[in-house]
Amino acid sequence: MPLGSALEVVLLSFALADKINILKKEKESEQLERLRVLKENESLIREQNTLLEDKVRLRTDELEQALRNLQNTQSQLVSQEKMASLGQLTAGIAHEINNPINFVSSNIMPLKRDVADIMEVIEFYRNTANNEFTPESIKKAKRLEEDLELDYVLEEVDQLLKGMEEGAKRTVEIVKGLRLFSRVDEQDIKKVDLHDGINSTLILLNSSIPGKIRIVREFGELPMVECLAGKINQVFMNIINNAVHALSDHIDEINDPKIEIRTKSLGRLLS
Repeated sequence: MPLGSALEVVLLSFALADKINILKKEKESEQLERLRVLKENESLIREQNTLLEDKVRLRTDELEQALRNLQNTQSQLVSQEKMASLGQLTAGIAHEINNPINFVSSNIMPLKRDVADIMEVIEFYRNTANNEFTPESIKKAKRLEEDLELDYVLEEVDQLLKGMEEGAKRTVEIVKGLRLFSRVDEQDIKKVDLHDGINSTLILLNSSIPGKIRIVREFGELPMVECLAGKINQVFMNIINNAVHALSDHIDEINDPKIEIRTKSLGRLLS
């Protein structure tokens, strides 16, 4: 019996140890399964976070682009409003200048005729004096002419009239250029002469173009072009102004600085 009891105890110990090992293995397997599930969840969470970050980044880029577009649109609207106001102001100034300059230019020719008549009368008096005036009167007349510097005065009057006529013509051209260029406030597409726009732009830029730079115009025959006159004039001004600045930066290095403007019709295409 003691031997049987001892054997029973040994067998029970083996059975208990085997049961403990089984439970231990089951627990380890359960822990490994939990760890695997945790790793899968962690990997899934990382993937979801990456996907969410990409979506947030994409949405942020879209919002930033939308903001830039909005800012550009706002700047364009402000620029258009400023240009429209500038066009209205320029048109008003051109209209106000046009009235007095028309008065001056229209009166130059009658004034030249009147001065020519006066000079004809003076010449008649000079010729008549030699035959009908007394020697003493002739001396007094010549002395008076010398004191008044009549010959110089007559020559100066002629030069002044030429200068007034040239200045009036120049002012008329400037006013015309202002009136043409001031169409920046026009929002309707209409047929315009591109040469008028180029000429008006050159008139307005004339004071900012150095004297060394020559402007060469080779205009061909162009049809009327449907466009926004004010916008196309701005294009001409930007292009010509950039050319002037480019030449001005190296004007001492160029033998013959010049800007050549050519136009020609190529069927339906214009260049």
